[in-house]
Amino acid sequence: MVSFGETDSHLFPKMRRHGIPGKDCDLVSFYNPNCHGKAAIFDTNHMVLRMRCLPKTNEDYAHLQHEIFHIVAYLMDRIGLKLSVRKSDEAYAYLIQYLTHEIYKKL
Repeated sequence: MVSFGETDSHLFPKMRRHGIPGKDCDLVSFYNPNCHGKAAIFDTNHMVLRMRCLPKTNEDYAHLQHEIFHIVAYLMDRIGLKLSVRKSDEAYAYLIQYLTHEIYKKL
């Protein structure tokens, strides 16, 4: 799940409808006003990438890429593929590329 600019009260019901327990919603809440984005994986294997706003600046896009990396790291860890140079880095790079492309299509 990817969320841009949604409030907790708008996003959390969607997360619960998709099977993410309510107790887990706080993991992607913006408690820190300086936080630009969050990413989380849950016991249900659902993942959420959340950004405070739609990216507009280079800094916003850098924060988005940072969160995309977290999502990829969570997924690869869950399937048992550890990051290793010249062994698994290409799989990580392809997944980052794919997710970036899919998210940018929606933007």
